[in-house]
Amino acid sequence: MLLLVACEVPDVPKSVPASWPAWLGDCQRPEDLALVGLYAEGRCGQLAVAEDPRQPDGRMIDLAVMVLPAIARMAAPDPVFFLAGGPGQSAIETGPGVFQMLPKLRRQRDIVLVDQRGTGASNSLACGTTDPQDDFRLSAREQAALQVARLQTCLPTLNAAPALYTTAMAVQDLEAVRQALGYTQINLFGISYGTRVALVYLREFPQRVRALLLDGVAPPDISIVAEFVQTGDAALDRLFADCQAVAACAQAFPDLAPHFGATLQRLVAAPQLWPMRHPGTGVLTDSWVDAQLVTGIVRQVLYQRTLSTLLPLALEQAWGGDYQTLLTLGYQFSAGADSISLGMMASVFCAEDMAQAVLLGGADGGAGTAPGKYFSPSMTAQMAEICQFWPTALPPVGAFAAVSSAAPVLLISGELDPVTPPAFAERALSTLTNARHVVVAGVGHNAAFSGCVPRLLSEFIEDLAPQALDLACLENIQRPPFFTSNAGPGRLIRPVGSVLPTAGQDDD
Repeated sequence: MLLLVACEVPDVPKSVPASWPAWLGDCQRPEDLALVGLYAEGRCGQLAVAEDPRQPDGRMIDLAVMVLPAIARMAAPDPVFFLAGGPGQSAIETGPGVFQMLPKLRRQRDIVLVDQRGTGASNSLACGTTDPQDDFRLSAREQAALQVARLQTCLPTLNAAPALYTTAMAVQDLEAVRQALGYTQINLFGISYGTRVALVYLREFPQRVRALLLDGVAPPDISIVAEFVQTGDAALDRLFADCQAVAACAQAFPDLAPHFGATLQRLVAAPQLWPMRHPGTGVLTDSWVDAQLVTGIVRQVLYQRTLSTLLPLALEQAWGGDYQTLLTLGYQFSAGADSISLGMMASVFCAEDMAQAVLLGGADGGAGTAPGKYFSPSMTAQMAEICQFWPTALPPVGAFAAVSSAAPVLLISGELDPVTPPAFAERALSTLTNARHVVVAGVGHNAAFSGCVPRLLSEFIEDLAPQALDLACLENIQRPPFFTSNAGPGRLIRPVGSVLPTAGQDDD
């Protein structure tokens, strides 16, 4: 299919780079065999930059860079720089898979993946690996304490100054990569935390930006940590309401919200060891179940539009004392835990979100510290403990200011997102004069891959006309039907005023 698409792309004269720089070479074979072809086409290398830009003769670090050449023989002069989320994800580990799902963005443009300093192969601050079995042997409180202890033990072993691994430093690195590759202007595609990096780059280097694609917007003037409890509560309340809006789900779980509250109260009073059949091995394993573990799993599941269809059933079973389905859902996320650089996350959160939370909290000592309806401020408390010993930079002047620009920007939000809800994008939109915010119904975190959204991204990046996008196709994207029993789901939720696809109709 890629070859057929490439044949349809007209040649566009490519201005820069005329040839790849000498520091880019062949990419190593990936572990994921599905990506072998993509890696064979790519160019990989390392670019040395000063760890502290104020001391160009000081310690140097290597930034890992991967370029996926445009599918067209003659590429457009402005590439797409992909900025990963987390904070702490590797762009090179996640990016190739992203652009396999979004091939139209690569038709005429090179894709540039840069592991942000502290992640992946860019002087990682990952601070060791965790044992997935800890997810079952330890309580959530014990897991959090172990994570803090690992960071504290790891810190003195790092060949790095962690206070320099922030968003402000990352955008300086991106500019160094742009210069080294010879591009005059670039497009930035940020996902989740990557949207913050994109916005700050736009503020610092406006003349170098052609356009921004932002999916799951985390603006620099919002503390994710301070909003963590409220955004989670709102997403879960929405799930409960959506269940009650469908006869099959409402009949199966008429008391879903109060039952969940009762489950949490029971586990706060008496955490328990529960004999779970391990999803990976099938072996019966004792697992600690407490309220913090349950809410942690629930929050993770709310990110995923497909997995969240199982949540009402899993929560009702948990209320009845059967935690198997819920713990199995939690297991889906344990394998990816080590893909996040916890040290880099600490550097960003301590210098940015936690610092801003303290400013927002005023005399109370910090926003985001009050318990919510369902979720506790456990993450805020854990980050506060880490920030007591983690080296932290003073944020630059204006670091927490909204980004104002007339550059073309397309902002995308999942309607059901529990961490970067549409309200965050609306706030960013208020200071962007040539921008449009697209809210995708029935989707949680990361809406760029849903239905016709990939086509909208491609149209925007070609035409740079956000207001001209035809969004009618988004009406076909809905929250999938909830599972009402182990046998399967009930019928699809239909929001008021929406148009449901007919049988066999595609989302796009």
